[in-house]
Amino acid sequence: MKIASKTLLAALLGSTLLLSACETVEDKAEAKYQNAVELNESGEVDRALVELRGVFKLNEEHLEARKLFAKILEEDGRTEEAFSHYILVAEMFPEDFDARFKLAELATSFGAWDQAKVHSDAAKLLQPDNKELQPILLSVEYSEARRNADPEALEAISQRAEALLSENPSDILSQQIVLDSLMRQGRLDEALESVEGAISIDPLNRQFNQIKLSLLAQSEDMVGLGAHLRDMVERFPENREVRTALVRWYLANDDAQGAEDFVRRLIERSGDEIPPRLALIQFLNQVYGVDRALEDVDLLIEEGLDDMTFRLLKASLLFDKGEREVAISQVEELIGDQESSDEIRNLQTTLARMLLATGEKERSQEIVAQVLAEDPNDQSALKLHANWLIEEDKVRDAVLALRTALDQEASDPETITLLARAYERGGNRELMAESLSLAVEASNAAPTESLRYARFLIADEKYLGAEDVLLQSLRLSPANIDLLRSLSEVYLALNDLSRAGQVVQALRGLGTDEGAALANGVQAAIFQRSSRTDESIELMQNMIKEGQSALVAQTAIIRTRLANGEVEEARSFMNDLLRDTPEESPDRVGVLFLNAALTATEGNFDAARATYRDILAQDPSIEAVWRALVATAVREGKIEDAMSIVDESLVALPKSANLRWIKAGLAEKQGMIDEAIALYEELYEDDTNSTIIANNLASMITTYRDDDESLQRAFVIARRLRGSDFPAFQDTYGWIAYRLGNLDDAQENLEPAADGLPNDPTVQYHLARLYEAIGRNEDAIRYYNIALDLWGQSVVPLVKQARSERDALMAEMKALEDGVTSPASQPTE
Repeated sequence: MKIASKTLLAALLGSTLLLSACETVEDKAEAKYQNAVELNESGEVDRALVELRGVFKLNEEHLEARKLFAKILEEDGRTEEAFSHYILVAEMFPEDFDARFKLAELATSFGAWDQAKVHSDAAKLLQPDNKELQPILLSVEYSEARRNADPEALEAISQRAEALLSENPSDILSQQIVLDSLMRQGRLDEALESVEGAISIDPLNRQFNQIKLSLLAQSEDMVGLGAHLRDMVERFPENREVRTALVRWYLANDDAQGAEDFVRRLIERSGDEIPPRLALIQFLNQVYGVDRALEDVDLLIEEGLDDMTFRLLKASLLFDKGEREVAISQVEELIGDQESSDEIRNLQTTLARMLLATGEKERSQEIVAQVLAEDPNDQSALKLHANWLIEEDKVRDAVLALRTALDQEASDPETITLLARAYERGGNRELMAESLSLAVEASNAAPTESLRYARFLIADEKYLGAEDVLLQSLRLSPANIDLLRSLSEVYLALNDLSRAGQVVQALRGLGTDEGAALANGVQAAIFQRSSRTDESIELMQNMIKEGQSALVAQTAIIRTRLANGEVEEARSFMNDLLRDTPEESPDRVGVLFLNAALTATEGNFDAARATYRDILAQDPSIEAVWRALVATAVREGKIEDAMSIVDESLVALPKSANLRWIKAGLAEKQGMIDEAIALYEELYEDDTNSTIIANNLASMITTYRDDDESLQRAFVIARRLRGSDFPAFQDTYGWIAYRLGNLDDAQENLEPAADGLPNDPTVQYHLARLYEAIGRNEDAIRYYNIALDLWGQSVVPLVKQARSERDALMAEMKALEDGVTSPASQPTE
């Protein structure tokens, strides 16, 4: 009995001590949390985070500590990390409204609409009447309506946004919807009035200031544009893009001195600050050239404010000037044996870029790896690293690296552009387009970013969108010839000859030889579209007399004659040209080349080959002549001769991508599949950014290889082709989808590919295989026959396989038919 009493007492005491210990752990966790709250309120953020991590070790389910940790990360600009932590909170506490609300809010700010919908819907289930949640829900709806191009839904949502905005004028999301709706409808005056009201409430809202800038540009209010840019410089003194845009505004108004005065005033106002001085050098380099910039850099070095920064700048200018070895040596000297720091890492990433540009990729990668090991958030190193990841088709890793880089500077155009490239490589054209658009916005419609986005839109035949982008950029950079060239392409594609003529006038107004030559080229195209052939030829003849792109004009005249069936006139012009071009003329080789091409067109292949050989005897490094010589052999049907010529050309030009490409195509035609694939592999390794190379390599792999590893690699290479309207790309992506068992995707791509490439037997064969797989046997037989007819006597291994598959299917269909209709096949009683 005594023993039992002692045991019971011990058990009770043990339970009491255990309970006391649990309470002590909770108390410690709570104490650390309260301390973290105080540290955060006093601005000691890093110490607050340390305390909160201590809370999680004691009590990982401390809700308020988790939320405070995420909030601190968000306020510190580490939004990706904050988002990840809010995800953790939502998983641990699925009934917590605040976590879901923050996730929806952050996803909306990222433009990650799928995630925004998931979390806003979850928050709505928890608090359906929460007023702060309504604008987020509305934004998610609006984004979906935009993706679906649903004008009725867009209008209805805009009206609801106006209602919310009337209740709460500081509602940013509703304001954005209203503004987007007004701009989509072309109601620019109303949009301008609306955004000015929004800015009066929140003058430091970058997006609203940017929208006002865009509206003023679209309205061609150059005075208002300049005034607003000056306001933005005051509001956002650290924003480099705004300062650059104001400089471009001065230059667009032919006021280079005003631009220089503005930049120098920035320096006066900034005291000893470095960024305005860097802006001055950038301006001088852009407007007056590198030598003038170097003069001022030397003065800044003498000033002594930041010796290392300006010596690095001087090295960069020397590198751009072409003195690469001197520049690299100067940067290496600056780095020396100094201990790691932000400044030294900046020097190292600059050196890495220089080495990369000079072909020392491995050494460049080593330096970047070292920088990231010391600082995983270094933006410059992350951009270089992400670029290499994209080239290696490691899209997910590249996106993560770039998201980290954007956490350091969310509006960096280069980072956003790289993100667009990553999305392109992953086949997500929607996010690619969005990122290209954001890069234009972040750069204040700078020419480089605008051209990149416009070319994307042109490739998708979205000519009106491309026009808007180009015009917006031209308002601040009216003398940019690349912008004008792309704008002329847009108008010619739209057959808007009147506006193409306006571009011609703008090009002539530049007063440069390049501008005049391009103007003549566009004008000639306008004449040809208008069936004004004689005027077109007269214009090109004037170009020749004036020495403007003579060979281009000569070629155009001959092509115009041939297009009109005027072969004798083309030959007469060519003979005059041969007679009037002396042997010692620098244009003689070009004229001979043009004559050989015309001779081949006339059917005299022996004479054409002889001329090509004469040119190559003088200079075997002219790639175009080798290609023409190969093309002549192919036109004659002499594929083996063509292959022999390509091999000969590669002795002279072993690095030529074009010649290796031609050899790969010829190897495939001759049934040398492994050699063709190996050549495409080499080409892809040299340039993973080439969509055409990626397409051909992926197509070859999936056509001639059956193992799962090859198919998966082909899919990774070809992801960028998803969503394309280009038939060759549709065929490749559709065939890969077929091989991987995604028959719906395969049909969606292979049918338009077969329509778009009716003379390509491989494409017809792919559709035949698909139709057989989905049970459309009659259609399958039809396309097998089309493919085999197109192949004819080809030795490509696929021909034998296609014939065997067709015959097997026909036998199967006959057996099935015989089994149904033959009396012998009927059961007997």
